[in-house]
Parts: sequence; C-alpha cells; structure tokens
Amino acid sequence: MSNNHSTLFVTEKWIKNNTPLQSNVEFTNLRPVLRYIQDSKIQMVLGTPLYRRLQDEVAEKNENPSHIIPEDYKLLLDDFIVHIMAHGFMAEAPVDLLIKYMNSTVGTTTPDNHSSVSLNQVKFLQEQHKGRSQFYIQRLIDYICFNTEKYPEYLQGKEDDIRPTKKAYSGNINTTRLPKSKLSRELRYDGAIYDIKRGRWNYE
Repeated sequence: MSNNHSTLFVTEKWIKNNTPLQSNVEFTNLRPVLRYIQDSKIQMVLGTPLYRRLQDEVAEKNENPSHIIPEDYKLLLDDFIVHIMAHGFMAEAPVDLLIKYMNSTVGTTTPDNHSSVSLNQVKFLQEQHKGRSQFYIQRLIDYICFNTEKYPEYLQGKEDDIRPTKKAYSGNINTTRLPKSKLSRELRYDGAIYDIKRGRWNYE
C-alpha cells in the first residue's frame, strides 16, 4: 500500500465545489491551509497511527482508482473529516486570501466591482466556521470512542506520535452558574451542553 504522508483528504476541486470559494481563486498558496487543518485538527483527533492509515488509503485510491477503501475508514472520511476540512479551511483561509506577500511589501488586493468586508465581519465568519468545524470534530471523537474496535490504530502509538484528543471545543465557551443545589458549572457552546460527569458534549 502507498505510504504518502503528504496526501490531503480533500482536493482543490472538492473545496471549490463544497465551500463559497470561487472557482477562479488561485489555489497554490492555499494548499498549506489544508495541510494545517489536517495536521492540527484531524491528526489531533485520530492520533498519528490512524491518521497515517487514512492517508495511506486515500493515497492508494488516488494512484489506483479501483482501490476500495474499507467501509469503516471511508465512513470517517465521508461523514466527518471532509466537513471538518471544509469548515476549518473557511475559518483559516480569509487571511491568506486577503494578504499578499510581495518582493518589497505585504499588501491586500481588492477585486474590481466588489466591496470589501470589515475586519469584524471577517472575524464573525471565521468564528462561525470554527464552531461548525468543532461540532464535526466532537461528533468524530464521540463516534470513534464508541467504535474503537473498528479502528485498531486508534489505540496504538509510539512515544513520538500524537495521541488522540477527547476535546473538540476551545475558546468562546461561556460558563454559567447552575442552581446552588448543583456543585458544578454548566458549559455551553453553540447549542451544545457539556456533560462533566461523562466528559462529552450533548447537542440540544
């Protein structure tokens, strides 16, 4: 089986077909954004061994279209990972789309006949996509934790491997006091309530 650790889980065509990114956008400088999403989000959830297994499966499929990715692994890609990649990309890409690094300066470009958005609007869109990405990350975590027998690589790992995280949400989480009869805090984020005893998010 191919062992290509530079393989991306989504293609330029897929991103342009499944996000607001326009088809005429130059994609060369955006590939590192997808690489960052994979390494910082997907690998952190899956752990290095399972992450590498999926990369190998996708690389093999790219080289040999007749290759069949095992159903359980394909489910991770189709039901969770592509959505994390899409929303993670839209959260990270605006700065790379806006800022241009040139020989003597760093600047921005403004297309003709288009009005620019404010920094606050950009931040709002980034937070929106970040929240959606985190939703799918937590769904992926919950699914794997309930189906570890299907993914032996999930529980493997060497000392220098990234170990799977069990937490998707970070930042922008509000804590509110519960009634005095309860001795804990209730964590809420974007329609989700954190179950402290079980260590997981429940979605309203």
